[in-house]
Amino acid sequence: MKTPKIGHTYKFIRKRGAGFEHTDFTSYEDGVAGFVADGHAAIFERQPDNCQAALSELERLGFVELNEARESGFVPVDWQPTPETSTCLLNMYDESLKRITEREGLTLALPPQSSRELHFKSQLREMSLQDDSLRRLVMLSLWEYWRPSSGAPHGLRVAHLKLEVGADFWLGPKVMLIYIVQSKPRSGYGINKIIFEGKLSEFAKCFEEKLQLAAVEVKMISKEAVLQHDKEESLRLNKQREEILRKAKSGEQ
Repeated sequence: MKTPKIGHTYKFIRKRGAGFEHTDFTSYEDGVAGFVADGHAAIFERQPDNCQAALSELERLGFVELNEARESGFVPVDWQPTPETSTCLLNMYDESLKRITEREGLTLALPPQSSRELHFKSQLREMSLQDDSLRRLVMLSLWEYWRPSSGAPHGLRVAHLKLEVGADFWLGPKVMLIYIVQSKPRSGYGINKIIFEGKLSEFAKCFEEKLQLAAVEVKMISKEAVLQHDKEESLRLNKQREEILRKAKSGEQ
């Protein structure tokens, strides 16, 4: 494509199986350019021409700018990107997250537009509730979804360092849904509970139920319960440390 406009987001698509998938590409005023594909955020920020380097990488990965794809007949002229075709695997849950957070009075944090932050947050969703004494957080994140490989090309950082760009070793993504309740300011250990941990394909069968459960339970934890848990956890860890010291001294003698 021709030189893209700074700050404008472009849709790029490519074939995936019997259909298509799309990614968003943006070039920013500070010279950084980036997109999400193959389970990672590709951020170009240290090359002489970050924008062109990112466009070249998109082309190498098989992506074509949407308007050009329509004009060339690569896709039907009426084809439209949807959350299901996005390369960000958690996008398909955003609408459910929005409904649940609104219904339960929580705040939803979606991946930011800044490519610098996107590098770290493209596989994370957070629902939170702040009150006078507790910090309540529900996190949905992807993990362990690509075969480890060698390092990325110079100038390209890859989230989690698990994929050499261009490789296509799909293992089946895994997802974790967990909530955390901590005292404010952040002190102590807090209470956390894993609601779901397993394959994304299995989560897709029960995500509405699990997201709703997490959003409800996180609000039910009281300040007293958090303080009691912190006290018990502190005592347990102190006993553990004392036992380690006792064994160490016994071994020295």
